[in-house]
Amino acid sequence: MIILFFILIYSATHFNVINGLVVTEISFLSSNGRNDYVLTGEGFTITCSYLLGKENEILKSIEILQNGLQVYEFNFETNETRIDGLLKGAVDLTKSSSSHIYVKNATIAMHGNYTCKVKSQISCRSQSSNLIVINDACKDSDWSFRTNMIHCLEIIELECSGMFPKPSPSCGVYEQTTGQLITAEPFTKIKLQPDGTYDLSMSHRYIAEDYRDRKGSFLFRCILSVIGTSWTRVINSKLFSRRDCPEPSTIANGFYTVSQRKSCWDTPTEGSIATYSCSSNYTLSGDGILVCVDGTWRQVYGHHQNLSENDINLTKLQFLPVSDTQLPTCNISSISSLAVSLIILVTIIHLNHLL
Repeated sequence: MIILFFILIYSATHFNVINGLVVTEISFLSSNGRNDYVLTGEGFTITCSYLLGKENEILKSIEILQNGLQVYEFNFETNETRIDGLLKGAVDLTKSSSSHIYVKNATIAMHGNYTCKVKSQISCRSQSSNLIVINDACKDSDWSFRTNMIHCLEIIELECSGMFPKPSPSCGVYEQTTGQLITAEPFTKIKLQPDGTYDLSMSHRYIAEDYRDRKGSFLFRCILSVIGTSWTRVINSKLFSRRDCPEPSTIANGFYTVSQRKSCWDTPTEGSIATYSCSSNYTLSGDGILVCVDGTWRQVYGHHQNLSENDINLTKLQFLPVSDTQLPTCNISSISSLAVSLIILVTIIHLNHLL
């Protein structure tokens, strides 16, 4: 009996089952197929779903109310449609039916609570739901990323106006490889404007020296989201360039010099040139020029023994794949080989003479 009682209570509160008429839900679907939010300027459909469970029950009307005010009514007795308020002039009747209302362009004013009220000759039932209209005013171009490599300083700023509704930001500095949050960053300002939209601003400065003792590369990431929807806008920006290439590998009987393109971590940065040379009496074999590209040392197509920073154009030069890049070698020169041979010959003659 107790279980039956709770089933009856649940049914009454969730399905409004009285005299057979059931309004199951009022739902929204954007022209792009989303059912959790609509963007301003986007078309969308309002659907009122209902069931007639009692024989001989006759529908009289369907009403749609927004924040308590009637904006739509379809009268089954006269087969007439009435549109009022903010939906007036916004509904495409050629794409609509009694319980499906197609709205041509969503506006911020359409954001709010909607109620579908269905009337029959014996009952009246309703269901409500919230329509979330998002004005996606914050674009990638509203962000500013400035790098001062002389002082190893990164400045990240945002100025954005007209965002609606109030977003929920989650911003911070992350270790790029592991995704570990290093420090969270708040918005400088989220200000409500008279028209109900929000102005957002952020300004943060990052100094490489503060991250020198940490391993890895660093990423500024900011995620704007609207609670209750799947809408997000994500901004990612690498801090202080990247740690770029490690020091080049050493070769036997030789050495290298690296051009002075240094990152904030005092390591060779993108476009740096490693030039290999050999010690005295040794000759270089292979390409003695490597260029730092995407964090690895790469050889340029063709044979290059001289390449200056002025010649480096990463968009025009062609590089060998990492797997095909080989270090040069230093082999003993032919003159040195002849000298060694003469020394050995003299030594042998001298030994024979002693014997």
